[in-house]
Amino acid sequence: MDQPQTEHARNDDLAEPRQHTHLRWLVTALTATMIIGLIVIVTLIVMIFLRQPDASRTEAPQLPPAIQVPEGESVISITQGPDWNALVTRDRGGADRLHLFSPETGEIYRTIEIDN
Repeated sequence: MDQPQTEHARNDDLAEPRQHTHLRWLVTALTATMIIGLIVIVTLIVMIFLRQPDASRTEAPQLPPAIQVPEGESVISITQGPDWNALVTRDRGGADRLHLFSPETGEIYRTIEIDN
């Protein structure tokens, strides 16, 4: 009475329920999304590290024509306010100073030594 199962009977026993098929599609979609996201992240990181420096960031700041830089000092940064200009300079010895200028006259009205 024991007859071996036919090939057709074995395939019917192994058929997946509908929920498993749906779950398989969800897992496949999630895997694809994660792979695409990883590729995007790696691409962005590579683009950031391989980016050429912006030429405008390496140029020296432009001073308003009325302002004269003190002798022997080089400009590090400039800030302009509504009624004042600030100029950070470094001398040959490496000391930093903050100079406050009048925008109308270009005269220094205050100098502050910056401690390194």
